[in-house]
Amino acid sequence: QGYPVLAEPVAPPHEDIIYRTQAARAAAYAAESDPLFFQYQRGEVDRQAWLDKVQEIKDRFPKP
Repeated sequence: QGYPVLAEPVAPPHEDIIYRTQAARAAAYAAESDPLFFQYQRGEVDRQAWLDKVQEIKDRFPKP
């Protein structure tokens, strides 16, 4: 009895990677940086806190 031959893993298409990155960034912006932006608008945090969070998200989910 032979074992089944497994195919080599296939990388997702470039468009799929871009879509996933954009979706991950959008979710992180909504959950993490948007609240800081609104706090910044109300004067509760400084502008740099919001900008640092935006950059952190970009670094976490870099564009391919």
